[in-house]
Amino acid sequence: MQLKHLNYLKLQLKKDSLIQIYELGCCYQFGIGIEVNAIKAFELYNKAAEIGHLESIPELESVINME
Repeated sequence: MQLKHLNYLKLQLKKDSLIQIYELGCCYQFGIGIEVNAIKAFELYNKAAEIGHLESIPELESVINME
């Protein structure tokens, strides 16, 4: 189920769907169905924030502070 949802989110990334871009960032940040990748999470949160997803902005800071 997680892999199917992850593939769906990746497809939506090409369509600039801000909620799905944010959700994919969460997957990369927390390792949901994919290996943790702070750089990719930051890029996705940043993209979502740039197109108007306000909840992405605080997540940018949390990813920067990831150890």
